[in-house]
Amino acid sequence: IQHLRRLYLFRFANAMYLLQFLVVGATGAVVNLAVLSGLQLAGLAPWICLAGGIGVSLVTNFLLNRRFTFSYARRGHAGRQFLGFLGASLVGLTVNYAVALGLSHKVLTGAYGLQVSAMIGIAAGMVFNFLGNRYIVFRKRYIRD
Repeated sequence: IQHLRRLYLFRFANAMYLLQFLVVGATGAVVNLAVLSGLQLAGLAPWICLAGGIGVSLVTNFLLNRRFTFSYARRGHAGRQFLGFLGASLVGLTVNYAVALGLSHKVLTGAYGLQVSAMIGIAAGMVFNFLGNRYIVFRKRYIRD
C-alpha cells in the first residue's frame, strides 16, 4: 500500500496532497465540532466555543498533516514547522472564525446553529489553509547540483 501511495504521489502529487489534506481536515472538523460542543455544553459563550474548537483542531491537524499528508517534511524542525503552519493558517483561521461567528450570530440561531456555522466556516477557511501549508510550510526542497 505504501508503494502505491508513493506512485500516486509521484504521478498526481497535488491531487494526492489535496486528498490527504481533506481527509486530515475531516478529522480536524470532527475534533473541532466535538470541542465546540463540549464547551457549549459547559455554558461558555459562542465566541469562546468557536475559538476553542479551532485551536484544538489546529494542533491535531498540524500533527496529522506533518505525519501523513506532508510526510516528506517529518525530519524538519517541528517547532519551526508549527509556527509556519500557524502563520500559513492565519488567513484560513480568520475566515473560518469570522464566517462561523457571523452566521451563528445573525443567520443560524437554532439548536445546532453554532455547529452548522462552524462547519461552513471550516469549509470557507480550508482553501486558504491548503495553499499556505502546501506551498509555504511543507514545500519540498530540492538540492541543486
